[in-house]
Amino acid sequence: MRALDTPSFFKIKPTPEDKLPQVYVLMAVYNEAAVIIDKIKSIEAIDYPRDRLELIIASDQSDDGTDNLIKSYSTSLKLTLRRLPQRSGKPNAINQLVEFAQTQANFKDSILLLTDANVMLSEGSLRQLVYLFENPKIGLVDAAMHHIGIDKEQGVSASENTYINQESRLKIAEGHALGAMMGPFGGCFAMRAKLYVPVPFNFLVDDFFLSMNVLKQGYKTMSQPKAIVYEDVSHSLKEEFRRKKRISAGNWQNLKHFWPMIF
Repeated sequence: MRALDTPSFFKIKPTPEDKLPQVYVLMAVYNEAAVIIDKIKSIEAIDYPRDRLELIIASDQSDDGTDNLIKSYSTSLKLTLRRLPQRSGKPNAINQLVEFAQTQANFKDSILLLTDANVMLSEGSLRQLVYLFENPKIGLVDAAMHHIGIDKEQGVSASENTYINQESRLKIAEGHALGAMMGPFGGCFAMRAKLYVPVPFNFLVDDFFLSMNVLKQGYKTMSQPKAIVYEDVSHSLKEEFRRKKRISAGNWQNLKHFWPMIF
């Protein structure tokens, strides 16, 4: 893909240190004992002022010790753990996290970082995401997911990585050409808190729903290739098929919801 000219709405200056916005890191977890401490450590290592960073976790009825690991881990982060009273699913868990964060006085001017437990953040990833919000026209920014643990000899990880890389290039191009990057990487993206619209009950693809509502409200969505995060790619054909079925079903839900925007 040839190099793209940087659009005018993308040419912005980095946010001054003393004006960096409050960031609420929101994470819905279910039985993530294997990765949850590594995830918290990756957030601890982020280069961002501690007084403007808060981690809020919703445990969706985890029963593998995830909650106890979070409670027992000593961290410098401001961390809140909320155990949901019943299994809700990720979109509904995020809705409840946002509802909790809305009680904070600075919520409307803050940034939400929505991320999954198995996605590890690089040290500069959050600053790179926040950097783009200096432009008031940008409402949502996607991170750049890099796969790790790829097995070129067996499984589907290599082909899945190729597919995701091509999709990422398209999203970068969409953002540069139109300011309308379609559907962020659900494992890690940031958005203006004031633009959050609760995801309908039983919706399967919450990230696409949120990005479309940002566009619907007249803001731009971008992909930030410098905001690098890492995920261990799946080797299982069965697991990838299950995931693709969920995404495909969710796409029909979103098409029904947003079809007037086609025109």
